[in-house]
Amino acid sequence: MNAPNLISSVEVGIGENVNKNEYRTTVTGERETIGSLSNTGQFVALYGCSYLFGYGVSNEQTYASRLAAESPSLRVVNRGVNAYSIYQVLLCLQKDIANHQKKPDIVVIGYSRFLDKRSWGSPDWVEECLVYNPEFYERTCSLL
Repeated sequence: MNAPNLISSVEVGIGENVNKNEYRTTVTGERETIGSLSNTGQFVALYGCSYLFGYGVSNEQTYASRLAAESPSLRVVNRGVNAYSIYQVLLCLQKDIANHQKKPDIVVIGYSRFLDKRSWGSPDWVEECLVYNPEFYERTCSLL
């Protein structure tokens, strides 16, 4: 039996230009990938930060869903996490490789130059995390 999805919403923009999107995550925290119907094809896992997670866009517009729509024979999973650094991305990948049920056949890492900054905790990034979401920052750091 499949576990129910969790529904969240996000508003992105300023003033009249606000775009509101609902998105679904699985109970394990992965963003729902639309169009990934294969359970037998090669397992493709996409790792990264909010860009790859698809912050601010619908489930259908994420990189993972677009890849799944173009290649329905693949089993695509979105492992992007908002605010993750490249170090956290690699830890997540390492954990998945150790867990043979989640071990991907193909890995895609969404990389942006600012992910390095997050990895070593530059003062401006740490300050931004503490100002906007101190609870998330504390939870994330406790995992490392």
